[in-house]
Amino acid sequence: MGDIRIGKVSAVHYEEGTIDMVFEDEEDTVRQGIPLFSEEYKMPEVGDLMAVIIQSNSGRSEQGYAIGRPYHAENKPEKEGKKNLYFKRFSDDAYVHYDPDTGVLEIAAPKVVIGTLTGYVKE
Repeated sequence: MGDIRIGKVSAVHYEEGTIDMVFEDEEDTVRQGIPLFSEEYKMPEVGDLMAVIIQSNSGRSEQGYAIGRPYHAENKPEKEGKKNLYFKRFSDDAYVHYDPDTGVLEIAAPKVVIGTLTGYVKE
């Protein structure tokens, strides 16, 4: 079994897909090399709050797995919340938004390129 903990990201290891985290309730203990559970590559930033599952192996050692950024007063959803809505921000000026009620997929970026495996279709 594991405990779910909230900590702050203290370092990001981009190539390994891991982070180091500080847990204030453990006298600012730093746990290193925590892998992220993810379906996509989107690394957090230093200072972000992250939820982590800490799994104990019969008291011998502990392994953590970062499972995501919880919503809180400083990290609120950007779009209206509703069932099946999808919103993904990539940067200040790039995002994808899909509303199943209207069937509209919105892609916003300074430049959008639609392509196939054999080449570009439209720019």
